[in-house]
Amino acid sequence: MKNYKALDSYKLLESGWVQTVRHMIPDDTTLTVLRADVTPSFRVNEPPHHPWAAVTQRGDVVAAHCDCKAGLGESCSHIGGLLYKVEMIVRVGGARDPACTDVLCTWNEASMKGVQPARVADINFYGDKPKEKVVANNAPARRADPQPVSSDAFEDFLVSLLAASNPVMPVGLSLFSSTSSNFAPKKAVVPSQKVPPGLRSLYRGVEGFNSLDEVYSAATQTMKLDHKDVEHIGNVTKLQSKSLVWYEQRAGRITSSVSHSVLRTSTTKPSQYLIKSICCDRPSNLKTTAIMWGNEHEQVARQQYAEGAISSVHSDLKVNNCGLLIKREQPFLAASPDAMLACSCHGMGVLEIKCPLKFREMSVEEMSKEKNSCLDQNLELKESHQYYTQTQHQIILGGTYSP
Repeated sequence: MKNYKALDSYKLLESGWVQTVRHMIPDDTTLTVLRADVTPSFRVNEPPHHPWAAVTQRGDVVAAHCDCKAGLGESCSHIGGLLYKVEMIVRVGGARDPACTDVLCTWNEASMKGVQPARVADINFYGDKPKEKVVANNAPARRADPQPVSSDAFEDFLVSLLAASNPVMPVGLSLFSSTSSNFAPKKAVVPSQKVPPGLRSLYRGVEGFNSLDEVYSAATQTMKLDHKDVEHIGNVTKLQSKSLVWYEQRAGRITSSVSHSVLRTSTTKPSQYLIKSICCDRPSNLKTTAIMWGNEHEQVARQQYAEGAISSVHSDLKVNNCGLLIKREQPFLAASPDAMLACSCHGMGVLEIKCPLKFREMSVEEMSKEKNSCLDQNLELKESHQYYTQTQHQIILGGTYSP
């Protein structure tokens, strides 16, 4: 133990509370019994404790005991102090030749001569080293003789400090006239083009309309978008689910993720849940195992698609981020593919990534044989599957993409 000197056992030895060590070797054993009186460190005028320890010839402690409270567990600071003193005796040579019968026994003398009462002010609680530190710290400090600094030298100092602090500048420099101009707030950049309002802002009641066709005709006139609006919405929503504008512009539009359900719901009694999911699109905190699996592996799948076998059959293949695509002629239709593809051999394309958790341990061929798989035996999307409707929806709107 490197910090053994901080232990209470060693401090008992260091303070001189461990008295003369005596030993005995019983006739019927090879063990050596060691004992010594140890003065209580906080009650020096009370009777000493009597720790003892039985050790082998190699120094292994077989048993130990002390008449203090902790000694009942065969482990206390008094036993430790006894063993530390034996170790010190061996280390300094007190147990080596010449034999103890040849010289006066001075190494094992009791180190405590008797404690005399004294006033607290007269007791030295510190060793020599701590006392030297106190004296050194209390030494009178050398008084500085400050010299006035010229204004030019001070300005040069501020300029040099400003140059050395680039790009992060100390805020204290803003208090001086020569450097405060560097802390002037920058003017906010106002976007040259505003995002068109979402469809929910165009809501009005159906009073005055005789049929749904009239409602549809009036709505399409209100929600018209030009080419620049469609392009701008796509650019500002490329973060998709991490963009609030993406949610705002999706609300009220039939996106590719719900188009399969829209085609199969009743036109006379449509699903209320479906209508709410279309009109009230908002950020979701839902984190199921399947969703988390898809989010974690989507980027890996995209990279493998771009760098794997698919890129070898295309020339100059590029995989670009994609925002919300809106069909200008029918602005109630929208889609958000995972990426847009562009190559010199096939032109534009869409990329939709699926990472189904239930098939994570299967190959593509094995997955195609499952009953609820999206692939048929030819490894093509089943036309009856929702993924087929989703991708067809995205392909139709893919012509609106502008890289």
